[in-house]
Amino acid sequence: YLLLPWLILLAVSIGPDIRLYRGLMLTEAGADHVRTARSKGASEARVLVRHLLPNAAIPIITNTVMAVPFLVLGSLLLERFFSIPGIGDLVVSSLGNGDFPVLKAITILSALALMVFNLLADVVQRPTFAAEEIERQRQQALSALKVAAEDPESIAGRVIGRLIYGF
Repeated sequence: YLLLPWLILLAVSIGPDIRLYRGLMLTEAGADHVRTARSKGASEARVLVRHLLPNAAIPIITNTVMAVPFLVLGSLLLERFFSIPGIGDLVVSSLGNGDFPVLKAITILSALALMVFNLLADVVQRPTFAAEEIERQRQQALSALKVAAEDPESIAGRVIGRLIYGF
């Protein structure tokens, strides 16, 4: 009794996602670091696992995790059409009955689910680029401090000069 709704939801939602994933992988496959890895003689499996997937995974994870709340809410018409009791059927019947407190509650829960899944996507993605980002920020801060310390005319240069060099 649930097979046909699942197949319809899958058929409607899988096409754009597969096109996005394919485009991301093709874009990443043409990147310089991937060509360099191949030219150094790395196997295709190593290129895929070490160079392609980590960089292409960031938007894929975001898209997948952010699709979950929309799958729940996107089944509004399917639930109504197949007479499946659920949130979608509740929303449509509440609209018809003018039950606005229920609609407000579902809207708040939907927004909360969207925020939670957005946070989950950020937490899942964090290990993929955390080390590079931290090192880049550290280098930027150090170079900014050096530039400011070398300019004795600026206020920042005088403050940093006093703190670091004591003059």
